Amino acid sequence: MTDQTPAPPVPAARQATPRDLCAIEALLRRERRRPLSDFWLEAAIAAALALLIVPPIAVARRGAPAVVLIRDLRQGDRIDKRDLAILRLPRLEHAFSSASDVEGRLALHDLQGGSVVRTIDLAPRQAVAAAGEVEVPLRAFAGALAPVAGSEVIVVVTPRGSGTPALFAHVRVLSADSAREPATLLVAMTKAEAMRFAALPAADLSLMRQRSDR
Repeated sequence: MTDQTPAPPVPAARQATPRDLCAIEALLRRERRRPLSDFWLEAAIAAALALLIVPPIAVARRGAPAVVLIRDLRQGDRIDKRDLAILRLPRLEHAFSSASDVEGRLALHDLQGGSVVRTIDLAPRQAVAAAGEVEVPLRAFAGALAPVAGSEVIVVVTPRGSGTPALFAHVRVLSADSAREPATLLVAMTKAEAMRFAALPAADLSLMRQRSDR
């Protein structure tokens, strides 16, 4: 036989008494009377959040476009558009802002992926090598020589350790930036001399004037 005992009644919700209402009103009055010094923690947290949030927003709005490498490059590598990305960053001196100014140029030294591409990282783009020649970027001490595009120089390679200096004569300058030492050059060499140059150990490079003897 099924138990037909009725469920116990649900107690009615407690009604707020006049005493409860007075206590609530007292709490509200006390909260309104809090001095400004009681809010120092809230103010400190708000200031810290502002310092974290505002600078990135300001950079995103006020920064300048910069060309950034997305992979590592070795000295002499020619830069392809697939190697590049454009990011908005704080303004950086000597940084490229357009990928078209970088594409096709040669790296003067090893470059790390994620780094901003600067003018001193790439060989100037002014001339091209002739048939049978190879474009070689290098940095060499020019002294008072001040090489210019179209001139010929002698490249002196002095090993940093022991060894005999090597000379490369009739090296044709394709472009040069000698505003600071060592000068940044793009030169043309025969394939044989370019291979000999690449096989040399770490060395310091300097330039000598090439006499017109041929």
